[in-house]
Amino acid sequence: MSKRLRNYAEFITRRAWAVLIVSLLATVVVASGMQRLVVNLDPDQQLPGDHPYIAVDRRIRKEFGGKNFVAIALIPQSGTIWRPDVLRVVRDVTDHLLNARGVIRQNVVSLSSPYVRVPADRGGVLTSEMLMKEVPETEADVAALRDRYHQEPLFKGTVVSDDERAALVLVDFYDGTSVAEIAATIEQATGKYRSAHLDIAVTGAPIFENTEGTLIRRQTHFFTATIAAIVIVLWLAFGQLQGVFLPCATALLSTAWAIGFMGYAGIPMNGWTAAVPLVVVTVAAGHSAQMLKRYYEELVRCGQRQAAIITSTEHVGAVMMAAGATAGCGFAALAALGIPTLTQFGLAVAWGISAAVVLEMTFMLALQVVWPTGRTPAAEGPLSRGLAVLLRPIARLVTAHPRWLVAASAAVALVAAAGYPRLTTETNSRMYWTERTQVGRDLSVFERHFPSTTTLTILLEGSPGSMKTPGAIRLMTGLQQAMAADPAVGRTSSIADIIRRTYEVFVPEEAAAGLPMEPDLIAQLFFLADSPAFERYVDRSYSRAVVLGFLNRE
Repeated sequence: MSKRLRNYAEFITRRAWAVLIVSLLATVVVASGMQRLVVNLDPDQQLPGDHPYIAVDRRIRKEFGGKNFVAIALIPQSGTIWRPDVLRVVRDVTDHLLNARGVIRQNVVSLSSPYVRVPADRGGVLTSEMLMKEVPETEADVAALRDRYHQEPLFKGTVVSDDERAALVLVDFYDGTSVAEIAATIEQATGKYRSAHLDIAVTGAPIFENTEGTLIRRQTHFFTATIAAIVIVLWLAFGQLQGVFLPCATALLSTAWAIGFMGYAGIPMNGWTAAVPLVVVTVAAGHSAQMLKRYYEELVRCGQRQAAIITSTEHVGAVMMAAGATAGCGFAALAALGIPTLTQFGLAVAWGISAAVVLEMTFMLALQVVWPTGRTPAAEGPLSRGLAVLLRPIARLVTAHPRWLVAASAAVALVAAAGYPRLTTETNSRMYWTERTQVGRDLSVFERHFPSTTTLTILLEGSPGSMKTPGAIRLMTGLQQAMAADPAVGRTSSIADIIRRTYEVFVPEEAAAGLPMEPDLIAQLFFLADSPAFERYVDRSYSRAVVLGFLNRE
């Protein structure tokens, strides 16, 4: 292997300019894939598509929506929401969203939504009326609306917070509506109502995705800062231009290869792959600096540039290729997890590291041949000299007590391993957005006023008409009771609640004994209670229904 590397290095030194030109042409070809790069923040790409829960979730969203839910909280600076001016904003925002493009109308929920209905007995006739059809203008009308809201148990903690300091508007958008369009629609509906007297907070997966997309598009700033840090460290380490330019050039070309590969392979920019340029440029610069350091050591020893290049390649070439292969395979192994975003991240980084090794063994060697040696063959900057002083006593300690250090390292490893059982999995969005961001500040508003807004959806399927049978009602009720027993669940909801509430309104005396599970009675209640609110819970053929659990934010 050593002889082959020596022959290879001799070949490179004899044809340095040709190698440089071929390397740059190859970079242009591969990097042209950047033109195909797109941003895709679809959360489905972060989950294994063959998992049964994911498959069920997609079926639920196709029928009932839920993927693009956005919650809007309206909070007056003082007092409660039971004021005409606040209720008017609730009505205006709701009306705007009901008529907005891409909105699933039956999933718009608020005090004034036509899909939020109150069952009422009007002289023996059961009606289903809107909770707030008109905005109350007088104190008496506002008080009547408030009493009506409190008398209806189905609405508790939904469209108005428990402390009555915030009103909620929920809206859902059809699949295929981009997060940018959703964010623009929400801003159009709410922006003009924000004031010193009324605060409006917004949250939901589309809002997170849109904000994340904005941050990803700003990655150029972070990448530039990373390059600047690398330049400073290399200058302090080598103290001359060559020691800075060669590793940086190799690292930047490797990054161009990685991003070009992503474009050709159809790998989008997302929350994970946005980090690929930073990882590749850092790893490639570190690898290149190690090779360059060995070259300078050989140059000091033999004093001849080409001989130093050949000897350093002969000694460290195999090690650098092995290190690159190890790192590349490690990242590529992320594909085994079956999670699309991690697969894409791992493959892109693996390609970038592989490109770095190829360029180190071609472009960088050729550039060393044509580049002047520099002002000093030693190429040591203040950082290198300072580290040398610090490392000498450590080196003496290692050589004097190798067994003790091995034992100490093993002990540290055992102590670290003891912490493995304490590792936890955290997927709460609140952990990723700080109060310095608007998203983080809005999330804190929902934590205070609407802690139960994260949904757990259970899909029930059967033959047409099966969802309006006693058996289906019993099953929904049982599922809701089981979920409600869990402290992590704040409340539950299903079509069974509407049917039960309808029975309570129609025959309150008999309802005290519970809902009789008689097929004819259940069918009659479905007929009597039928309203647009049904569309949130059951399909038109009554063959599929959903039971919702609203999880507490903890």
